[in-house]
Amino acid sequence: MSTEVAISVEQQESRGGKTLSWADVLKAFSHHLDSQGKQGQKRNFKTAFSQFLEAIGLSEKSTVGPELGEEFEVKIRVFIKFEVSRKLREKTYGPRVSKIRALKKFVDGNFAPQILSQNLPKRFGQRLLKLITVLGHTIKSFWRCLPEGLIPYTTLLHWCKETHIPSATRLQIIKTIENYLKVLPGTLCLPRYLLLGHYLSAGLSDNGKKIRAALSKPYFVWTESLEEEFELLLKHKTTAILPEGEERDVRGNWTLSEDGGVPTAKYVKNIFRSFMGFCALPADNPDPYLRGAGIAQEALSLALLADKGLVERYRDFMRLRSGLRVRPLEDSDDIEDIPAHMITACGRWIFYDKGGKYNSGTLTVLGIISSLLRPGKGYLYQHPEFASKLGPRMTADTWQQQCKRTRARVVKIQKDVLKLQKEANTDEYDFGRDPKEAIQWILELKRPLEILHQMLKEMLDDLLPEGALRSTGQGSSGTSYW
Repeated sequence: MSTEVAISVEQQESRGGKTLSWADVLKAFSHHLDSQGKQGQKRNFKTAFSQFLEAIGLSEKSTVGPELGEEFEVKIRVFIKFEVSRKLREKTYGPRVSKIRALKKFVDGNFAPQILSQNLPKRFGQRLLKLITVLGHTIKSFWRCLPEGLIPYTTLLHWCKETHIPSATRLQIIKTIENYLKVLPGTLCLPRYLLLGHYLSAGLSDNGKKIRAALSKPYFVWTESLEEEFELLLKHKTTAILPEGEERDVRGNWTLSEDGGVPTAKYVKNIFRSFMGFCALPADNPDPYLRGAGIAQEALSLALLADKGLVERYRDFMRLRSGLRVRPLEDSDDIEDIPAHMITACGRWIFYDKGGKYNSGTLTVLGIISSLLRPGKGYLYQHPEFASKLGPRMTADTWQQQCKRTRARVVKIQKDVLKLQKEANTDEYDFGRDPKEAIQWILELKRPLEILHQMLKEMLDDLLPEGALRSTGQGSSGTSYW
């Protein structure tokens, strides 16, 4: 598509942005003949165009399609064959072919971008690839034409090959790509049903702010010695027949998944990484959300789970961090008055505290620690060698007594938190993400199901076969201008 013959975006938008029909094209060509002083030839042109449309099975109400694009020469041959079947000689249909070619040249000079846009494949990736090839580019050469850093080459490649589909967050990038493709805005539009959630507060929900805050203040720790201890625990939890002297609760084994992994082990290890991270955090850290027990990493051991004081402090630490949130930094914020630890490293977000609460995570952690310390069948309870690793933190005469005392406190805390949950005490217990938060605006509509109807309509339209909308009666009033 040459820039010399391409009609400007402004000109096309002034035409109303409707689908271009054959009637629209013929009307514009009729005005063109008038401006050239060729009113006397209009009848011959009309005959040629009418015969052409009849030959290829279209009418003036039909949407202009590839018959004036890449299929033009094929359609010309169909027209000639049609004329020959009507017993017409070349001296009769030859001039008509010339007139049709004149129309094609006029369309290329005035409507090429619009026709290209309305006849592109429906699927985003196919559209993008078609537009790139129309410009004579490969995917790689077109990517090199884009502003540096706009989009990784692999992402553009995935889009063209349809292995990935862009999310609504890439709309601005898509607009830039449209500009470099020299096509009308919206040519590379995604199906609307994929964008219904674009206007929601995606990523800015309370749960989203909580996750972003947690990820911005990481503290997990895991060492080689901890891994060795955990491997022994894993063996205890997965071995079918335990060694003599070891016991395990009936429901205390960890089962294998189909791929041979142990999902429970991964989950429990993450909890241990969090607990050990708290233990290793500096005790004098000015940031309360990263203030821990100050234990050296080489001293970290599963034995610390039997330290009642550490477990209680970790409970409080979890509760404190559960209230941490972030919000975008605003121009009105006075950075000088905000502590350094309350601003993210990138400088774009500010931390704030919504007020921490107990939650299901609290109950899970307490449950795991309680099971490990259980008298008789708890893994830690059965291994008194951990006493030496606890060292001066031992507050009981024996390891078993240490486990019993700590477990008694853990069970008491667990019961208290469960009571808060059962009483639906939302001031102290957080029941987790509100599933209605993101769609509350829909639920408040007078007719909420209209959103669902719209989504289904857009999906069906996107899934219709190519050319399904090229029915008569679209884009034209049917009025003849000859």
